[in-house]
Amino acid sequence: MINSLVKPEESEFHMKRFWEHSVGTAIIADKLVTDRLVRLGKPLEFNDYWIGALLHDVGKLVLGFFFWDWMLRILTHRAEKNCSFRQAEVDLIASHQRVGQLMLLNSDMGENAVNAVGNHHELSDPDDLLRLLHVADNLAKSVGLGTLPGEEAEFDADVLKQMGLSSDRVVRLSADLQKEMVQEIRSVVASCL
Repeated sequence: MINSLVKPEESEFHMKRFWEHSVGTAIIADKLVTDRLVRLGKPLEFNDYWIGALLHDVGKLVLGFFFWDWMLRILTHRAEKNCSFRQAEVDLIASHQRVGQLMLLNSDMGENAVNAVGNHHELSDPDDLLRLLHVADNLAKSVGLGTLPGEEAEFDADVLKQMGLSSDRVVRLSADLQKEMVQEIRSVVASCL
């Protein structure tokens, strides 16, 4: 899948950064589920959490490939206002999660995964899948997988509590992931690009 996408020449979208974060989020989500590192109300379908985590930022890919002018506005606003990528999107009304959700609505992807992709930054009444994507996404950020300089993880305290995670546990998880998985994830992505 990584090699099937060829970026338009006029786009400055960073494929390596995108795939490091996406693959990292999926692998982290799988580790959280299979090692039972988070509390889930019911078992999650592998396809839902794997594909949801892998494609959670597909809207960024669409913006970076086909609407580079919008992506450039977001990045410029982020730099000028010294804010997060997410805040720049909110300020400019250009949400990558909504773009991704709209694109995936016409796929064979399950409704739960499509919903999780479309809401992974907005956590009103989250289900287990959305909470898992939120935690995996932010753990990937916390270990520097595909993040912009200065981009920090933003864990929701209520989500952490519902998943049975304390702030201290998140710090230990990040350290373990950094030690055990980050280099392997980067190597996998590098070998595919």
